[in-house]
Amino acid sequence: MVERDYHAGIEARLHYKDIQIVLDEAHALGMALPATALVTQMFNALIGRGGGKEDSSQLLEVVEAMSKSNYTA
Repeated sequence: MVERDYHAGIEARLHYKDIQIVLDEAHALGMALPATALVTQMFNALIGRGGGKEDSSQLLEVVEAMSKSNYTA
C-alpha cells in the first residue's frame, strides 16, 4: 500500500462480490453488519473509480479521498 502497488492480491471486484454474499446472508438471518456495509460502499467507490481489477488494498485511495474536505461519493 505504501508503494501504491495494487497488483499482488485479490481483485477488488471479486472481494466486493464475496462481501455481498456475506451481507445477503446476514440480511436473511436478521443481522446488522454496519462496518461491513460501510466497507461495501467503499468498494463501490473504488470500483466506480475504475479500480475493480486492482488489488483490494487500493481502498487506501478511497479512504484518502474521503478524508479530503471536497470529496463527494
